[in-house]
Amino acid sequence: MLDIWSTSGNKVTSIPVEGLTDVRELKTKLKQACGVTRFRQRLLHEQQTLEDEFNLDALEPPFDLQLVVLPFSDVSDDEAIELREAASNGSLGRVEEILQRPQHPDSFMANRDFMINLGRFQDRRVRKLAKQTPLFWAFYRKHTEIACRLLEAEADVHKVCKEPVTLLYWACYNGEVETAELLLKAGITLSDADDGTFLTLASHEGQASIAGMLLEAGAGINKAAQPSSTNRALKHDTRKAIKGMTPLAIACDKAHVEIVDLLLFAKADANQASAGGTPLGLSASKGCIEIVHLLLQYGADASTRADMDSNAVSFADCDVSTCHATPLALASTRGHADIAQLLLQAGADPANDGEPLTGASGNGHMEVVRLLLEARASVNPSGKHGDAPLGAAARGGHWQIVRVLMEAGADTDKAAGHDTPLGLACGCGHLEIARLLLRAHADKDKVEPNGITPLAMAARGGSIDTALLLLEAGADKEKVGRVQGFTPLWLASREGHVEIVQLLLDARASTERVCGPQNATPLWVACRERHESIQVLLRSASASASNLNEAMLNHSMPMLAATLSSVCTKRPRYS
Repeated sequence: MLDIWSTSGNKVTSIPVEGLTDVRELKTKLKQACGVTRFRQRLLHEQQTLEDEFNLDALEPPFDLQLVVLPFSDVSDDEAIELREAASNGSLGRVEEILQRPQHPDSFMANRDFMINLGRFQDRRVRKLAKQTPLFWAFYRKHTEIACRLLEAEADVHKVCKEPVTLLYWACYNGEVETAELLLKAGITLSDADDGTFLTLASHEGQASIAGMLLEAGAGINKAAQPSSTNRALKHDTRKAIKGMTPLAIACDKAHVEIVDLLLFAKADANQASAGGTPLGLSASKGCIEIVHLLLQYGADASTRADMDSNAVSFADCDVSTCHATPLALASTRGHADIAQLLLQAGADPANDGEPLTGASGNGHMEVVRLLLEARASVNPSGKHGDAPLGAAARGGHWQIVRVLMEAGADTDKAAGHDTPLGLACGCGHLEIARLLLRAHADKDKVEPNGITPLAMAARGGSIDTALLLLEAGADKEKVGRVQGFTPLWLASREGHVEIVQLLLDARASTERVCGPQNATPLWVACRERHESIQVLLRSASASASNLNEAMLNHSMPMLAATLSSVCTKRPRYS
């Protein structure tokens, strides 16, 4: 045993020398007895100071040592800057030398006038160094060994900068495992600053090791991230991506399987919805079947609807990330047949207001469509979002799916949103689908919920082929769905579709019928939109310029009426 004595002659402690090689190791053990770091300790043998590198085997036993505890030295502004500069530059030897003075590792924090006198430094680099502690610069410059040395000297991790957790944000974001480990071991407090951002950020970046350390340190496993808008440690895009997301949700969204497994094992809530939806919905949308397996294994509900956004959009659209969606609807819309099958086996409802079948149909995923039909999904659902599978397939131009749905009993006249399947096919120019629907006796003159007929849809969309098909099938050229509705000729004139205007005129469509809230003729709207070629066609078909718009001439827009009258009475030019 080695006895250590104080300068006053009192015995400080006795330490077994076995396993100790040098004075540094001895001082480290002595810290427990005297309460000060090795940098403030001086060990003397026969009035000679022993350096930290001195080998204890060089002393012949038995021997005693005397301990002297030094106070921190007074520090000038220049000396405070010197330690920061050494830490920032990675000069380990210089840092060790300065700490051995002994100089306080957070020296400037004890000098009240330091920041007041900061202006006397003319060098901008020096002023920048002075604003943070040496420990900050060691972490910031990724000099881990210097950071360890400063922490050994009991640098206060909570004084490292204005917001100490900023360094932990950086570590989580950049995957700096050693930095995160040092900060957590040094006692950085998560409870006060943990707004859910640490663990969510580590999960977002796929940093499994750091996520594990954060969990051990007590980070909130089910907290949704609320990063401060003033935190400059995070880029705006990253802050936006993780805001409102739980660690599990963001890990599922980024398909980080290892982190998902880690969080679930640590009892993260598999059904907790966040800003991006439920974990199962996110993983189903991303197509990660391994994560879907894990979530179901840990009790995720296959039918939980994710309230992702208050503004629901059509499930026929490709981007359903903002929908009130179930995992099955998301997987079906994305075309992940294997995940859809797995969810059905886990008890997901194949009907679900028609969302899964509508999403798969609208995006052309035949395999998923057949899978859902085999699971007895309804082909004529009354979906909350107004879509129908047949209409979605017709709008997307997926004629094979249209045929499969019709064979399964889909209603050819059921509106999908604001339009019927035939209206959608004609408006989008899908000739083959329009033929299929007409052969199945779809109503060629059915008024759409938006007040126009399939022929008007074709005229508005500029589809000459579907317009001709409807006319050959005997579609009504003048039918409108409501008072002040729009005829096909009026819409074609407004949109500038010359060929369709000619087609409708050849079919003897009326040029004098007024439409819309202005009670305007096709010629009036052609003049307003400056479609000169259409003006020529309409005048040639005996359209009366005097009937341009009787109502407009008598209302409060005399200048516009005069201008339109002038345009129509000029000799038209062929374009």
